[in-house]
Amino acid sequence: MRASILLLLAEQPRHGYQILTELADRSEGQWQPSPGSIYPVLKRLARDGLVRADHEDGKRIFSLTEEGRDVVAAEATAWGTPWQSMADEADPAEVLWTEGRQLSAAVWQVAQLEDPTQIQSAAAVLADARKRIYAVLAH
Repeated sequence: MRASILLLLAEQPRHGYQILTELADRSEGQWQPSPGSIYPVLKRLARDGLVRADHEDGKRIFSLTEEGRDVVAAEATAWGTPWQSMADEADPAEVLWTEGRQLSAAVWQVAQLEDPTQIQSAAAVLADARKRIYAVLAH
């Protein structure tokens, strides 16, 4: 996580949400860290003098300090693209929860359509998915 954040901030200053979305995008959705995993690392990096937070338009924008830029320059080659390796080594439970969140977002979008036919179709898909998941547990 530390390396990923430092590499992203070496490209440009970002706020926390931009870091989250960029990691998800670069890992093609396979790694979607939560705010609870990003912000403690940002706080630790700031405490270590590698990152500073400035306030712009009501948002905390994080950027590298001179010391942070030195660390990235020294370590970037060794770090490679950590978001890819994190995606490759994703925790199976985290992958499951990510899929669940994405499913929830899709269900919400269908519900917003207020089309009874589409809502019933989506409900049938969910019922089938639930049954299939219980079948997985049975094995």
